Amino acid sequence: MAADTAVDSTQASSPAVDSSEVGVNGVCIPRAVFCERVDNFVAYSYIHHHQLTRETATDYLLQRSRLVTHRTPRRLSEFVGAIVDLHERRVDCCCNGCVAQVARRAQVDVCDVCGAARRLADGSPAKQAVYWSLSSWLLTMLADPVLGSSMITAMADAIKASRSPADGVRDWYDGMTFREAVAAGLIDTDTCVALSISMDGFEAWRQRGFQGWPIVLTVLSIQSNQRVKNIAQFVLAVTPGPRQPADLESFLHPIAEEMDKLAPRISGVNVAGRDTTSVLRAFVLQFTTDMPGGDKLLNAKGCGSIHPGRFRDFMGVHLKRRYCYPPVHPANKKRRLFSVQGPSAQERSAASLAAAAKEVEASCRAGNTEKAVNELAVRSGIKGYYLFHAASPEDKQRYPNLRYL
Repeated sequence: MAADTAVDSTQASSPAVDSSEVGVNGVCIPRAVFCERVDNFVAYSYIHHHQLTRETATDYLLQRSRLVTHRTPRRLSEFVGAIVDLHERRVDCCCNGCVAQVARRAQVDVCDVCGAARRLADGSPAKQAVYWSLSSWLLTMLADPVLGSSMITAMADAIKASRSPADGVRDWYDGMTFREAVAAGLIDTDTCVALSISMDGFEAWRQRGFQGWPIVLTVLSIQSNQRVKNIAQFVLAVTPGPRQPADLESFLHPIAEEMDKLAPRISGVNVAGRDTTSVLRAFVLQFTTDMPGGDKLLNAKGCGSIHPGRFRDFMGVHLKRRYCYPPVHPANKKRRLFSVQGPSAQERSAASLAAAAKEVEASCRAGNTEKAVNELAVRSGIKGYYLFHAASPEDKQRYPNLRYL
């Protein structure tokens, strides 16, 4: 394998690069990864060029043990066979895992939560969070004879189903979110990809207490029997710990940056079975979390607050030390608090969530007391702006193509 087959990751992701020269859809081994593992590739090329037997290859790898990290023929073959450029990206973050130093924190030198220094004495980052490129993964899937065909067929069927009257719920494409996106012309071709993002906190190695948040993406627009397999599940990032992030939103900005590039279009994409190139677009249709994770994602007061509803607009009742949510007020039996089958006016929308966030943020900027701002947040259940569901004016300007969210 020649060293000139490695291409810089920024070059590989550009539509202008001839994909036939650098790999499928421009996805190849990045130069940095190739240089770090070059001895593995040299050993692999030598073994196959001279057609060494397994025993001879094993002896050869043992002789090069200080240079080759995969020291058996099987492991070396698996390494070379699986090496696909996922355009790994690293961003600086607090050494205690509080925040990622991106977006509004891109130029800060210390953590604004714990005060830890961003860099070590030699100038290197104290800690970095790792992100893997979704674009490279989708390009590789579309070029695969099995997966590419499955994705375009699934999306074509989904678009066709969304244009007929709703008849129950069969799959994700029967949801109003997808139907409205198709009706608005947002999703219009079979090379559009529908995505779902899931996130949840975890604690590993209880004695050490390591905590983090994995952010996992699922490709929805693929046949259902393949959607549940690992190929359609992709880890975008894991917050670096050792504790839960103080500001989870800060770790979502690199993901939002890539989603902002996928929403308009990536041209010159090769799809298996097609002679001409296509255009790739990808949209997030849903976010899934547990209740506490959903509160973080919406910047909500929480499911235990007096205004807990994320989907319906209703208030609870404070009884002793707890909030209760009976359909009828316990003191005034005639006063109905909410109904599951109530009017649509009680349903929350993206616009109402954004309006509540804007009101709280405006109160904060006006210089009102912390108590007054908190009371306003309690009444609405929303504490302020949040990246994907009620973006601030600055984030809307930073990611203009995510307005569909």
